[in-house]
Amino acid sequence: MNIRDREILRSLANRWMDLATQPIMEERKRLWTALKDLHAERPMVLFETWTLENYYEKICHL
Repeated sequence: MNIRDREILRSLANRWMDLATQPIMEERKRLWTALKDLHAERPMVLFETWTLENYYEKICHL
């Protein structure tokens, strides 16, 4: 792996860690755990962006 790629990966990893350690993430973890334990406090929505891959191209060809 070249130096530039390594620096890009480190930068992305640092950004991911910054987001993952925000206080709101503890609250979200607690809410998802409650939902999975069948004690939901409110509805939770999971939006996976990978499902949008090539979405625009598919709808344009309809």
